[in-house]
Amino acid sequence: MPAGRPTKYDWEHYRPLLEEAAERGMYLEQLAPHLGIRKQTILDWCELHPEFSDAVDNVRQACEARVAQMLDNLANGTAEKGNGGVAVFIAKNVLGWRDRQEVVSHNVNQNNTTVEVVIGGGAAPMLTEADEQPRLPPAP
Repeated sequence: MPAGRPTKYDWEHYRPLLEEAAERGMYLEQLAPHLGIRKQTILDWCELHPEFSDAVDNVRQACEARVAQMLDNLANGTAEKGNGGVAVFIAKNVLGWRDRQEVVSHNVNQNNTTVEVVIGGGAAPMLTEADEQPRLPPAP
């Protein structure tokens, strides 16, 4: 018999709460108090109980869809209310979204210089084979 306190896990108790959380599009930090358990307990139960893990995934997907729809409405001017900054904060810090960056490298034949262009980010340092020291590309 395992030592420690018995688990509070009861699928029949938590299933309707998880369904409600998915309908509301809650994120994980909201889900724990909604279920009356700690965030770590959610993560532990996801590893132990496939049906619970699937339900939490449904909640995450619903949250992502809700935030994406909110951002889309704000971007298109169709939102009745909302705060775009807060929606972006949630998308980046809760859902793990990131700004897209594409790195394109092109080898220029003059002086064997490699130029790196970053689309979606700041100016990238440019290295030459001659000095191997980073320097910013010249201004246009």
